[in-house]
Amino acid sequence: AWAGWLGWISYDAGRVIEPAAGLERGARDDRGWPLAQFARVDDALVYDHETRVWLGVGAWRSIVGELRERLGILPERRFDCERLASQMGREGYERAVERALEYIRAGDVYQVNLAHRMSGRFEGSARGLFLRLMAAAGPWYGGYAELVDGARGCAVASASPELFLEFDGATRRVVTRPMKGTRPGSAEP
Repeated sequence: AWAGWLGWISYDAGRVIEPAAGLERGARDDRGWPLAQFARVDDALVYDHETRVWLGVGAWRSIVGELRERLGILPERRFDCERLASQMGREGYERAVERALEYIRAGDVYQVNLAHRMSGRFEGSARGLFLRLMAAAGPWYGGYAELVDGARGCAVASASPELFLEFDGATRRVVTRPMKGTRPGSAEP
């Protein structure tokens, strides 16, 4: 394991990159989160999914053995989340899917990553939510980042089976393996 950069790009950054995206449906940024956030991480605790071993990076390297023993007995971080509700509802989502299929049939796009916001009341530990997500999903790639701005904060919990982007600074090699794709527009549902 080695040091590197950790960050995220907000879904709302899509309007900056492709201003026409979302305008047709009146999408708006009502959260006020930064469009992107990156930080250099020289000290970290990293879980290698393939070997199922925790590794220490930087300052964590010297104490990772002790932490391996203690990780199984960390106090539970409690949280409560009500059932999530779609902001566009089932009918709106189905209309969006049909519109995406029209774009594919027309040849305007070859794939669509249709996303929509699901919201609900949340209280407690965002870290606890992330730990439960990782335990339940067992993803190959995951990350957790917190951004605290005064009394306000946000957290990004990511669990994914796909490698989006990997960069090896020594060889200058970039690898990407996104799984997103689509079926031909003529395929049966």
